[in-house]
Amino acid sequence: MKRRNRLIAGTAVLFLMLLLLPAGVFSRVWADTDTESYFLEDVANQKLQKVETAQWLVRVNKTVKSGKNKIEAGSYATVIKRDYRRLTGASLVQFPDSEETIRIKNTSLTWIKDLCVSKDYNERTKIEYVNRKGYSSKTNYLVWISLSRQSFTVFQGKRGNWHIIRQCDTSTGKATTPSPTGTYRVYRRAPYHEGVVWWSEYGGNGIHAWPGGGMAGVIGEHPASHGCVRLTYADAKWFYENIPMYTTVIIY
Repeated sequence: MKRRNRLIAGTAVLFLMLLLLPAGVFSRVWADTDTESYFLEDVANQKLQKVETAQWLVRVNKTVKSGKNKIEAGSYATVIKRDYRRLTGASLVQFPDSEETIRIKNTSLTWIKDLCVSKDYNERTKIEYVNRKGYSSKTNYLVWISLSRQSFTVFQGKRGNWHIIRQCDTSTGKATTPSPTGTYRVYRRAPYHEGVVWWSEYGGNGIHAWPGGGMAGVIGEHPASHGCVRLTYADAKWFYENIPMYTTVIIY
């Protein structure tokens, strides 16, 4: 009986000590046993952001009818969802001071410039996005290229459990030669390809080092390529040397 009483008393003291410990101390002890869980707990405090693809400023080059409304040629608008089929596609367009959206054939639009946001998504948003979407890869790596934020994020793990291992700036295809959205795989590699270095090919385009100079004010801010995904020399080299063939590449 005495032994049982001592055991009960000891358990009560231990429980009381745990209650009195500062919350931060307990979190740190727990975190040190599982660094990935601590990372996820840390970014959970960040506000979840809405993920969108790139928007574009356009000019309507011929008069378009929408219901009872007539949109005159020369009107400016914002493409909020681009159809990347150049000749047969129709993009979702919104006009200034209006919440109405309509689809207009791409052949009726003149593409002016991108409307990208230079500030990248926070880490929680990126992790939640790829995991909730259920993206998978034939390797232990996954790449998400954000057109709206001109950012390039590499994840490691597996479907439903991806975590970030590298984030960097990029510059994708400009308004007239865009990098289409979609899910692809890296299927060809070369240290040198048609004038650029550290080439990794996906879906007919490439991830490669920035050719020449002129990165200031562009990389991480605005699309400038002919459809490829441009990185700094260091980031392109790291990607080429560390990310294997058949890795999934998401562009959105």
